[in-house]
Amino acid sequence: MAYQAKRHQPNNHRGYLPMENAIARKLDPPEINPIEIESVLLNRLASVGQKSYAEHMGISESTVSRRKAEG
Repeated sequence: MAYQAKRHQPNNHRGYLPMENAIARKLDPPEINPIEIESVLLNRLASVGQKSYAEHMGISESTVSRRKAEG
């Protein structure tokens, strides 16, 4: 046979990474910044509204307020 497939060569001609690199990247733990997470959560709560969030979660609005204050 004159033709033999290159099975173990990564398909880099389109800029793709080999599967092993993609899996390794995906398994790296995310860098968690608690201050940034709190900021995102408070902004989302503000955009939805404290009252509607409380109704959706089935808790009182004062519980949402207390949890928000606790940080």
